[in-house]
Amino acid sequence: MLTIGIKTFCRPKTLNESLDILFNNNNTFYPIIIADDSNDKYKSENLEIIEKYKSKTSIEVIDLPFDSGLSKGRNEIVSKCK
Repeated sequence: MLTIGIKTFCRPKTLNESLDILFNNNNTFYPIIIADDSNDKYKSENLEIIEKYKSKTSIEVIDLPFDSGLSKGRNEIVSKCK
């Protein structure tokens, strides 16, 4: 099975665009894992965006400490994959 991993940091607009692309291409059946190490302001914006899509597919959010880095986020995503 394919799982889509998205690492985000203080970029809600980019997260929204990424999810729009996935859902507009009818890839809604793939589970999505999102690792977020944004600050509190952007985390809340990201969660609002994610809520729009949660009813369409399985989305798991990994809440990371602020500015954990790309490698930490990627490693957390990979550790959740089967």
